[in-house]
Amino acid sequence: MIRSGGARAATFTLSLILVFACRSSEILWSPRWNAEYGQLADLKEEFTAIRALMESERFDEAWKQLAPLVAADEENLELSTQLQEIEWELLSRGTDVDPELSALARSGDPDGVLRKRYARRAEASGSVAQLVLAARVESDALAALNLLDRALVLDPLCAWAHYGRAHALLQMRSMARRWSSAQEALDAALEADPSHLRARRLQAWMLAQEGAVSQGALALQVWLEQTRDDPRFSRRERREAELDLALLFILDGAGSKARHLLTALEGEPVGRGRRLALLAVAEHVMGDFGAALDAARRAEGALDDELLPIVQQAILYEYWLEDLEAADRQWEDVIERAVGQGDMAQVLQSFRARVILERRAAARARAIGSG
Repeated sequence: MIRSGGARAATFTLSLILVFACRSSEILWSPRWNAEYGQLADLKEEFTAIRALMESERFDEAWKQLAPLVAADEENLELSTQLQEIEWELLSRGTDVDPELSALARSGDPDGVLRKRYARRAEASGSVAQLVLAARVESDALAALNLLDRALVLDPLCAWAHYGRAHALLQMRSMARRWSSAQEALDAALEADPSHLRARRLQAWMLAQEGAVSQGALALQVWLEQTRDDPRFSRRERREAELDLALLFILDGAGSKARHLLTALEGEPVGRGRRLALLAVAEHVMGDFGAALDAARRAEGALDDELLPIVQQAILYEYWLEDLEAADRQWEDVIERAVGQGDMAQVLQSFRARVILERRAAARARAIGSG
């Protein structure tokens, strides 16, 4: 995409802000097409065509085009990870394109099938790429770490293996120093390859989780700009990243930025319910309670099984629109919909609703008694 000089200057300025706002060890980065384990410089056109097939859910055709490329370059993790995604979709749909997959698919468990498939390959070849791929589909974090450690013995500078370790470590919630160990792994990934796009995405998330919300938002803005029109990422991944950015704007007190971004995504089907729920918060923060209520109502329709939009409406009615009867109806709806839900967040919302209604009933009883 051709940009004006002003747009180029804005992008450069934003990147510089990130450089100085984040840790001093950070450097300016840009995407690469010839990175180790990701040689795509001569395949950009073919890979873009494959991404288009994936976006249109023509996974059988995408597999037929991508599988030969992977066979010709088995150490190319950019290609192989995309092939894994396609294989999962094919298994989920029961599509028959690969005899090995078809034989494994009888279990009816796509995740289990891929674990077996790539575990066998890793043990057979013992290559860096196959060990990383096996770790990527491994459900047990400790097993994934063992595979990645084996990969790093073979290549201590494999950014993919360090990045995988960061992910696996974050999953080990009972581990001491889990977060700092994951940060060390992520730093190692970025030191090995400052342009590693998935590590940069994780970096933005970790900054926000550490409480550096402004820095996380800047990092995510740069990531979105640098990966614009990049076929290595799906439309869904980019839309979800934009919604994450809107959330970071809200948490950083930039409600107008969040509202602008969320409004720009109007009509986008990916993440529609989450977008509307975030828009309700952004409008609330900006003081437009009518618009917030409208967004929450639309979010309720898009998120059939979620209680958050109903809770949003209840809060708006109770504290900002001063309509306690309408608020009570929403809290009662929360309780009703939470029946049989096993999700702890839903249970807590139901408990919250009960407490509010019970306190209100007690206050009314006292008012009647004193009258």
